[in-house]
Amino acid sequence: MSQTTLTPFEAHHSEQAKRRQARCEQLENQITELAANIHAATCRLLELIREYDDSEGWAGPGLQSSATAPALLYLLHPCSRAPTG
Repeated sequence: MSQTTLTPFEAHHSEQAKRRQARCEQLENQITELAANIHAATCRLLELIREYDDSEGWAGPGLQSSATAPALLYLLHPCSRAPTG
């Protein structure tokens, strides 16, 4: 079984490529984990806002609804159908 001997230049670039690939894999894992945490936290926030709205926690002098954040309330619908676990 014969092995190909790399020149110092080839060996250096091969090691650089391996380190770069390993770092990219670490970054991908961290990005994926953080994105999942952000998504879960956003869904939880929207669930709490929905519960607050359903409980009419906003009711008070001069207020008629919590519709001051319609974009957030609009986003509730996908989260309310998301699996929990």
